[in-house]
Amino acid sequence: MNIVSNRVLQGLGGALVALLAAQAQGGLALAPGDVAPAVHGADILGQPVRVDYGSTNYTLVNFWSTWCEPCKMEMPALQKLHEEHANDGLQVIGVLYDSARDEEMGEFLDSLGVTYTVIRPHTGVVPSWGGVGSLPTTFL
Repeated sequence: MNIVSNRVLQGLGGALVALLAAQAQGGLALAPGDVAPAVHGADILGQPVRVDYGSTNYTLVNFWSTWCEPCKMEMPALQKLHEEHANDGLQVIGVLYDSARDEEMGEFLDSLGVTYTVIRPHTGVVPSWGGVGSLPTTFL
């Protein structure tokens, strides 16, 4: 593993530990080595977005909702990861898991300073990930 990969993994340490702990407890439907399901939808401007896993070294997919207090608490940390490690090959993708209007979602993201990619998923995206039973749910 190269130095950049080590730095990214160190920065992702807390998220990775939580993900591995959940996996060890049988809490996730995806296991290490599984092919990540497609993520596609529209951003808050209605522009189509399709996540390209091959364009980066790591992709962090976070399912969240505007009404979810733990989601609100972790979003600044995800933003920090995005800012500090985007040049190291990390992309952070937020997948909205509620029916907030685009205007509401935009105001919500602005209030938290979120600039990483956030989408409203197309039908079928959330079920394809399995394991999204509580929020927030994050996959790396």
